[in-house]
Amino acid sequence: MDVSRLDEVRASLEASRFEVVEVLVDGEASERAFAAKVLSSLGLHEEGEVTWEVFTERIWGLYSIGGDPVVVLFPNFDEWLSVDLKGALGHMYGVITVFDSMAPEVDTLQRQLELVFFADWDGF
Repeated sequence: MDVSRLDEVRASLEASRFEVVEVLVDGEASERAFAAKVLSSLGLHEEGEVTWEVFTERIWGLYSIGGDPVVVLFPNFDEWLSVDLKGALGHMYGVITVFDSMAPEVDTLQRQLELVFFADWDGF
């Protein structure tokens, strides 16, 4: 989504009862550092890097406890793309894959989890 709509989208999501979490990405972040940053932004990790396995387990925990929907915003995704296109796309794919794998199970509560990547596409 275009970064010029960030404030509008954030306000709309908050009005729709989403918990809005923002992750500012570092163009030099490894996969493990990136996964840890996303978890930290969600209050699911304190320090150090994490594997995708740990990332998946913690996201599943957040998903399966139910509650208000959560959206993770990446407001500076274009900055990351311009520094490390392959890394940014790979990390983005990893997060999307984990979030998309959250399938409802019987006898559990589920929480809606969404991702939105923002960029200045005109300036990219």
